Amino acid sequence: MSVSNSWGLGVLMYGCFKKFIDLLSLLILFYFSLKYLHFNVFNLGVLNRFCSRKCKCGLINFMNFSNPPMIDQWKVVKETVNCRNTSGFDDQDDGNQECYDEDEVFDVMSLRKLVKMERQRANDTYLELEKERMAATTAAEAAMEMILRLQNEKSVVELEAQRHRRLSHEKQLHDQEVIQSLRWIVMKHESERSLLEDRLRVCKQRLMLCMNDDGDDDGCELSLSYLDERLVSSLDLGLSPW
Repeated sequence: MSVSNSWGLGVLMYGCFKKFIDLLSLLILFYFSLKYLHFNVFNLGVLNRFCSRKCKCGLINFMNFSNPPMIDQWKVVKETVNCRNTSGFDDQDDGNQECYDEDEVFDVMSLRKLVKMERQRANDTYLELEKERMAATTAAEAAMEMILRLQNEKSVVELEAQRHRRLSHEKQLHDQEVIQSLRWIVMKHESERSLLEDRLRVCKQRLMLCMNDDGDDDGCELSLSYLDERLVSSLDLGLSPW
């Protein structure tokens, strides 16, 4: 009996403890929700105080269209805070609007100046490119003229070289022909000379025999001298002595 009572008491205490834990979890969740809500309201007030109207609109639109968790529950609080802050910050909004307009004018002037600088830089770059293009064109034309001139000079030199080679070849052929003809003439003269010398020797022998038979030495010497002169004259003139 005591065991069953103690078991029932334990079950009852476990059920109460579980309910207590659930209640404590809900309280902690509610506490952190309030903290998160207070933090968002504070940030919204800071943004309304320090940001421009364009910035506020952008952030509010971002908060409206981002659909974060629990945003539907915070809309009422946000509208209440905006209504309270609207009356207190009208003058500040006017000042922020003026500052925003001045910033806009300054930004426009800066952008115009930047555009002018970029245009000037682009024009300078275009002029430099145009100068480089003209210089490259001039250099290319000069190089082409030089190439054409060198080609013409090369063709002229080749023609002169061909003409000189042809003339030298013709002269070489003519010289070879002259040399061949001179050799032929020399050989002919040598053969004729040898033939005449043989005839002269035979004639001398005959004359010596005849003179020995007659015994006239003076006539023999005169005949021999006459034959020598006749042979020399015939060799000089290229004629036959007989």
